[in-house]
Amino acid sequence: MPKQPTSRLTRIALAGAALLLAATAARLPNPRALLHPPQTPYDRSNPRLAPAFLLLTEAAAVLPARAWVTITSEPKDPALDTDTHRVGIALLPGRVVLPSASWGIPRPELARAADYVVIVGTMPAAVPGDLLLARPEGSVWRKRP
Repeated sequence: MPKQPTSRLTRIALAGAALLLAATAARLPNPRALLHPPQTPYDRSNPRLAPAFLLLTEAAAVLPARAWVTITSEPKDPALDTDTHRVGIALLPGRVVLPSASWGIPRPELARAADYVVIVGTMPAAVPGDLLLARPEGSVWRKRP
């Protein structure tokens, strides 16, 4: 039996499938990222929160139970501060975590009530107290009375 020529409709369908496959492959992360597990739950979903997660897991060891803590960012970012407050509540059980921002609005009156400050980002220009922990992701401070 002689070979049937490929119909035009089949060729269009194959070209469309190849185009969809290429578009899907382009959205994948680079192969190195696929082969290495993430450090935090936020690495691939919300990378802005990954440094806060790493810092807060380490901060739990230096913050005493029942401590009043606030989490802020340097440079100041009220939207990030809102998100890190929520992560702090989850990662710092047994402590009172006060927001330095709520719904993207700075709340300095609440942050001032804290005895400890966790700063995600660079070292602050004005030292808030005694340094308890310094990491590349940020620092933890005990306020001076």
